[in-house]
Amino acid sequence: MMDAAPRAATHPRGPPSATHGCSTRDLTVLYRRSGVVGTELEVPPEALSGVAPGTEVVWRVEAIAPGGRRISSEAFVSRVP
Repeated sequence: MMDAAPRAATHPRGPPSATHGCSTRDLTVLYRRSGVVGTELEVPPEALSGVAPGTEVVWRVEAIAPGGRRISSEAFVSRVP
């Protein structure tokens, strides 16, 4: 099941020092932000402005844990409403 991604998407994050990214299925990067320390990340509407409604967007979070260990989320997919 795919969740609908609002035009200004808010997305849960992983451990401190996370890098968030979202892209299209062909891996065109729509938005990427490093150093996220809050519990959510809001993707600015302009990052999705060129994406047609119904387009699948792939999300992924990579965090650097204390000690330098990298932790990556599974990729997950949502659709732009």
